[in-house]
Amino acid sequence: MNQKTCNLCNALHPLDAKECAHCSGNFEKKEPKYVIDESKHSSNEEIKTLIKNSEELFFQEENYETIVLGSNAINLLLDNLRTSEGHEEYSIILALRMCGVEIWGNTDESFKFKYRLPGELNFHYLISSTQDIGTAHKKIIDKLKRKYPGLELKTNNHALHTIVYKDQKSISKFECSLFQLDIDEVPILECSLPNNNYFLMTTKGMYSFFSNELYMMPYTDFDKSDRDYYRSSKQLGEGETRVFKYYSKKGDSFIYEIDSLYPADASHNTILHEMTIRRSHYNDDKNL
Repeated sequence: MNQKTCNLCNALHPLDAKECAHCSGNFEKKEPKYVIDESKHSSNEEIKTLIKNSEELFFQEENYETIVLGSNAINLLLDNLRTSEGHEEYSIILALRMCGVEIWGNTDESFKFKYRLPGELNFHYLISSTQDIGTAHKKIIDKLKRKYPGLELKTNNHALHTIVYKDQKSISKFECSLFQLDIDEVPILECSLPNNNYFLMTTKGMYSFFSNELYMMPYTDFDKSDRDYYRSSKQLGEGETRVFKYYSKKGDSFIYEIDSLYPADASHNTILHEMTIRRSHYNDDKNL
């Protein structure tokens, strides 16, 4: 990993960074406040004590003893964070940061926190037990459910490689090593094919890895489909997969491959339409 970590918030930075871009921390190596022992198991009572004392320990600069925690400590802290609020929430965040977790709160309703575990590059999402996933996500999922009962995405491919992130539980398991999502961005649909082509639609935009090329397009940048490319390729249900080509308002291309039939229809005619045409108050299909 050719990056270094802030000693306060654990955010990753380039090796030549002079200061943390997110907090008042720096990159000076210090003795850890907590260490994880994979052979140890932390009890719920131990975690409660940890949370209670975390604020005092977090701001202690010296003369502290490193506390050894069990392999389950981070998961227990995250479970507590799902149902916490107020000052307890703040204390748990400090405890997680002392465990090496990079964690940030979210300002809208799509999810509660975004966190990155020690040694990982990708963020996970944490949604509270009472929190809605977000209006944009909910509208898309409701529309997909109406169009494809049970979210059964039939395909003529030899196997289905497309996933719909329909609820909190599925979103919490999302991982992507190719792209870094914004803190308030939630996955909707993902297709990872055996030929290594990859496609992702979120509440903010589209991401694709196609023929060893990376593509990214926010929905706000979408202009139109390549109609000639569309007509020259197969129909939605023909063949094992379907390839689409779009253009941004600046003329940049965006290409992706997805399972044929319902997955192709879901991405092109449902999600893209909802996130671009309807949002822009268009009432026709001139760009599709």
